[in-house]
Amino acid sequence: MNVSPRWLAGDTHQRRIAAVLFVILALALWSGARSPSGDLSNHYTDHLRHEAESLALLRHGFDIYRRPYAETTRDVGLTDGQHQGLWPERTAPYPPLGILFFAPIAGLERAGDLTPGHAHALAVGLLVLIACLACLAGGRLARRSTCLFQLGFVLLGGSLLFGAGANGFFDVLYCLAGFLGLEALANDRNAHALAFFALAGSLHFRAAVLLPAAGFALWRGLAGPDRRRTLWVLGISCLALAPVACAALVLDTHAFVVVNPLRVKLVRTCAFAALAAAGMAFALSRRRPLTALTLFCASLLL
Repeated sequence: MNVSPRWLAGDTHQRRIAAVLFVILALALWSGARSPSGDLSNHYTDHLRHEAESLALLRHGFDIYRRPYAETTRDVGLTDGQHQGLWPERTAPYPPLGILFFAPIAGLERAGDLTPGHAHALAVGLLVLIACLACLAGGRLARRSTCLFQLGFVLLGGSLLFGAGANGFFDVLYCLAGFLGLEALANDRNAHALAFFALAGSLHFRAAVLLPAAGFALWRGLAGPDRRRTLWVLGISCLALAPVACAALVLDTHAFVVVNPLRVKLVRTCAFAALAAAGMAFALSRRRPLTALTLFCASLLL
């Protein structure tokens, strides 16, 4: 029996959510403006690297997947020193569409229309805004579940989404597309679901966790009345897998020194999370096969 708490219903609740998200966004922008790198922790640099990579992609094309970062970003015109020395020996690890998200902001910084600090804060602010939208989309899905699950999503999922956006990680982009795809799948809009899953795969290779849901949407769509439409979207989905495969091929797992204490702790943490996800997948394999397959894909990515 699904029980939805009363505070999750009605226009009043939606206005309260909008107010809370606005406060979070304002705090992220205020904090980012006080930080040279624009992120909440004043520590992470992924978004700084992606800004330079986006301009390098526009100038050098897919060479960014074959040549080191230091080489391809040497002539992009970003004079701020914070874009330099960020894993200079590594090639670009992410699909083109995800990298191009940062191109407009990087272009404004290069042209001098935005100071480096304001450009970095704007990038983080946009990611926080997308995290807010992803949290809303995930919350709509959570309303179909029990009150305990809704509370867990708010405490765990919401904090992870806001934390990722506020620290400059564009993972929130594929999360938003994935949640929208799952919402469409729950409403039997299989073609729309596949389109959102394809978009997620074009943004980030971690969207591979959505492959079981995409396969289910494809199977159900082929057996339903929207067969022709689903086949058309299948073609787009196949095209979207190309940049994902490209990104997976250029990943260099040896770029970080293993003797680094932080790296060793991360390896242990990821191994524990992978085993936990695989165990949960096995436990759910009969009752919730789609959820089990998703968890199993997550364990492989970890």
